[in-house]
Amino acid sequence: MNPLIRDRVAIEGLVNRLCSEKKIVAFSYAAGFTVTLEGLGRQNVPSTVILYWASTVSTTHVEMPCDARPIPTLHVDQYVPMIAYKLAMAIGSSVERLDIAGDGTLTLRASDDHVFVIQGVDVDVEDSWNMLPPPEAMKALVEEWSVTCNSGGELFARPP
Repeated sequence: MNPLIRDRVAIEGLVNRLCSEKKIVAFSYAAGFTVTLEGLGRQNVPSTVILYWASTVSTTHVEMPCDARPIPTLHVDQYVPMIAYKLAMAIGSSVERLDIAGDGTLTLRASDDHVFVIQGVDVDVEDSWNMLPPPEAMKALVEEWSVTCNSGGELFARPP
């Protein structure tokens, strides 16, 4: 098992290496967004990366005002449908760059001008965001790596 990394610059390099040549291929929402990134795998670079985040407050630039929603949201945060729409429009887009700010905020820039900003500090959740192997690889113990930003904006990574 590889050593734990805590340096933001090293972790930013790792997430860019993990997500280079990947496309946004799927997403789901269940108390948080799960985005599947797929592409070519190389040595020490998996072919599939799962990005998960729970918070929906200020997570991405949403153009449509909440008042313009045709149907009110009753059981989820008001931004969930708009973020889901933006993710649906990004399916097939290539990941161009990921940046990590000093507070752990992750900015994912994809082709077709798609930008997703996932906040690093969020006291309402245990982890603000995670990058993980797909569940089937974790269960089979084929891949043991992870990148985590906890609710205080602290970064931890275990590279593949």
